[in-house]
Amino acid sequence: MARVFIPRSNTGSDGFARTEEAIDHGAVGAAGILEATGALDVACLAGDPVWVSPRAALPAGIGIVGARISAANTLAVTLMNATAAPIDPAAITYDVVVCTARI
Repeated sequence: MARVFIPRSNTGSDGFARTEEAIDHGAVGAAGILEATGALDVACLAGDPVWVSPRAALPAGIGIVGARISAANTLAVTLMNATAAPIDPAAITYDVVVCTARI
């Protein structure tokens, strides 16, 4: 998917950017959580609001706890494991929307 930028106004570079990112989280321990990061191809800063949606169903027992822009151009997604055994999901491709508006 190509990166898409939707400007908030015609006076600057702030608005919404849509992209995708595949992240291999590794094994999530039993009843545990794990955060993993991936590099984005959109200009964003730590703390910018972000929305993520996995392209496919997550494995049974795995849920998304949160997502954030942890550093410039870096997406961090935290997964939880609600089972009593470790789960090592395959890489997950996320559709990502970042709000880059500066108020």
